[in-house]
Parts: sequence; structure tokens; C-alpha cells
Amino acid sequence: MSKTMDPNHTALLRARGYTVHRELGSGRTARVWLAAKILPKSTRVRPDSHYSEQLVAIKIVSRAAKRNFKNEVSLLQEILVVRQLHPVDTIALYIESFCSSGPDELQCIVTEALGTSLETFRCYFADYCLPLLTVKPIIRDILTALDFLHTKCNVTHTDINFNNVLFTRMIDRKNFRTSPLTVKLIDFGQAVSKGVGKGSIQPLFYRAPEVMIGADWDWHVDIWNVGCLVFELLTGCSLFRCQDTAHFEDGIDQERDIIGCMVVRTGTGFQGRFLMSGQDKLVVHFFTCPGLESGDYNFVPRATWTEVNTIDGELASYLQGDHEPSSTLIQAMVRLNPNERPTARELLASQWF
Repeated sequence: MSKTMDPNHTALLRARGYTVHRELGSGRTARVWLAAKILPKSTRVRPDSHYSEQLVAIKIVSRAAKRNFKNEVSLLQEILVVRQLHPVDTIALYIESFCSSGPDELQCIVTEALGTSLETFRCYFADYCLPLLTVKPIIRDILTALDFLHTKCNVTHTDINFNNVLFTRMIDRKNFRTSPLTVKLIDFGQAVSKGVGKGSIQPLFYRAPEVMIGADWDWHVDIWNVGCLVFELLTGCSLFRCQDTAHFEDGIDQERDIIGCMVVRTGTGFQGRFLMSGQDKLVVHFFTCPGLESGDYNFVPRATWTEVNTIDGELASYLQGDHEPSSTLIQAMVRLNPNERPTARELLASQWF
């Protein structure tokens, strides 16, 4: 894919006062560009101020994703209204959205421009392992954003990953220790409002078990996501993974393998009542239940793991002498039964911080 913008799109954005600088990133249904908005003199700090431009991020959503665009804009507008009553500085600020008509139709969402992604930042460290004291403020900001989304907006983000967490400034390998690190949550393209959702969400290795078995899900899936992120930031390894992706023909077989990993990593099993809330065909694919006919609801994952450590055991080798608080926090966030996971606010009050 070309890193330059279509000249027709450039002209359309220029007509709205935006000068495009460069591409920031791309996904399946959108591309994001760094641009500058020329500010009218009346909005400048001083009429003769040199700071006459506002840097922004423009997300251009493909025409095939028109429904996603409308949903995201609606959510961002709702969030903007709520944050006026409940100020929060850990979510990217929404500025405006617009569509252009004609053969070169554009669907654009404009937000504040931010800095380095958490994905890039973790590459600055050997084996992608961040120091505990560096991880804590990052996770605090993410949980603060989620507390606002879950309690004030009734919104579930559903896609918390390293690329959707951005620092408020550009950071290189040398300057990140010079001032406090603050991050903001971005990208509400997959977010859901009004409580319960259904269907597949989340990147495979961050996917919560209730999603995998086809059950209804809600804000608890975000907490699961953050637990996976904390573990990966501290160890450089995925918390839940496949043994060997080469022999899997489709995603459902990968999920079956990951479910087996979940049981070993957490040291717990799945409750029969929870599995009954899922789709029968998926539960049967993932589990056996030898005593079902006799009323024994002991579901056993079909995938077996022998060469993977528990969360506590794995962290002990990375955080020597100081792993227990982190282990307790992560295990709480990735409880297999979603109703047993703490809220973002409860996690923020934990002694880990």
C-alpha cells in the first residue's frame, strides 16, 4: 500500500483547512494520517503567534465500513459530551468528523495528534521487557480511561492492544526517562455501547474466554485485555498462546489450543455453569465432559499443555523477589469466569500501584 495520499483526497482535505504531512498507520478498514489544521487568528493565543497550526490525526475510514464509521462517530460524540461533565485526560480528544460526497468520497474522523505508540516503545527494551516502575503508570492511565468508559459512558472498548495506546509525546530510546510517562487510549472503531455484546472481538491472543465460547460479553473483556498486556509488558511474552500455529487450519483450532493454555496459566478450571452460557457447538469443540451423563460437569479442555508455566511461576523468573503483587493483579484480571474479574476502579485502588 502506498504511503502517500491520493491527490484527490489531499485536495478535499485541503479544502477543509487540513494540510497532510504523513501516514501514521493503517488497518483493515482505515488509514490514519498526521495533518495540520490552520487556526484562524481569533483562536490563537496571540494574533501574531507562530503557533498557527494544530496538529491532528485524521482517520480515513473505507467506504465499505460505513456502518463502523457511523457507530464510531456516534460513540465519540457521546464520550465528548460526558467528558465535559467528568473530565478525563487519558482518552484521545475527538475534534470533528465529516464526509465528502462524490466519486472520491471520504469518511474522516479527526482527533488530537499524539506521540509514540506503546508497540514502538516496548521495542526500546531488551526482549521487550519493561521495568516494573515503567509499566505501572502506563497501566494506571489505561485503567483510568476504562473506569471512565465503563462507569460514565457504558462503553466497552474491545480492542486494547499496544497500537491503541499512545504516549502524549514522541519518545525515543534516550528521552523517555526525562519526564513522567503518560498515555491515552485511542481507536473506538470496534467499541460497543449500552452493555452486552455478542460475536467475535479482540485480537486472538487477547481474546477473552467468554468471547471464544460464543457467550454474551460486556466490559469484563477489557479487563481481560489489560491483564494480558501487563504480563506481556513485564515478560515480553504473550500470556496465552498456541503451541504451534503451523498445523492449525482455522481460528477455532487456535482458540481450542489457547483455552488449554488458559487452564494451565491460571491454575484453575472452567465452571460448568459459565460454559453452559456459550454456544453448544463451540463448547463441545473446546472441551470434553466425561461425566456429563452422570451429572458430573467437569469440563476438560481438549488441548493439553505440558511445557508452559503458571502466571506466578513465569513472573517469578522475571521479577525476582517482587513478583507476587504483579501475579496477584494479573490473575485477578484474567479470571476465567468474567463475573469474578474486578472493575477498573477496584484495580486502581490495589496496592500494586
